[in-house]
Amino acid sequence: MTETNWYDPGTGNFIVVDGLIVERDAQNIVDRVREYDPNLDVMCLDPAMGDGLNDAPFLLIWKRPSDGAWERVFEFWALDERVLERIYNADQTRFSAMLKIEDMEAAIEKANKQRYQEFRDEAKEVMLAAVVNKSSSFSLINKEGDLVKIHEDAPRTLNKGKRSFSDAGNKFNVKG
Repeated sequence: MTETNWYDPGTGNFIVVDGLIVERDAQNIVDRVREYDPNLDVMCLDPAMGDGLNDAPFLLIWKRPSDGAWERVFEFWALDERVLERIYNADQTRFSAMLKIEDMEAAIEKANKQRYQEFRDEAKEVMLAAVVNKSSSFSLINKEGDLVKIHEDAPRTLNKGKRSFSDAGNKFNVKG
C-alpha cells in the first residue's frame, strides 16, 4: 500500500484504494502508521500467492534510510489498533523499556518506604503511650487482634483473641 491513490465513493464503510475496495477503518490504521513514521508502511499480501493458512495477510515493512530497500518488520492477521500498539511498544527510540522498568522500581521503592514509615509511626505511637502511662501495667491490641499486657515488674502476657479493656474507647488503655 505504498503511495496510494484512494477515492471515497460515498459515506459508507468502504473506500477505493488503487482500484481495490478497502475498509475505511483499515485505511485509517495505515494512515496512522505512516504518520507515526514515514519509513513504515503496510503491505497486503495476495491470498492467491500464499501457501494458504500459514501466511498472515498483512506485513509491516520499513524502508531503510541507507539504500531505500524495504525490510519486513512483522506480520499480522488483523489491521486494527493492536498493530499500532505493537509498533509503539517496539519502538526503542520513542519508548524506552528501561525507563519504564526504572519508573516501576522507583514506585515500588516509594511504596516500601511509605509502609516502613507507617510502621515506625505506629511503633512510635505505642511507645509514647507506654512511656506516658503512669500505672504499673500497659495494655494494647496488636495487629492480629490479640490483647498484649506489659507489666512493670513482670513479663508481658498475651491473651489471644481477648479484647477486654476497662476503658473500651481508649486505643492503648492508658491510665493515669
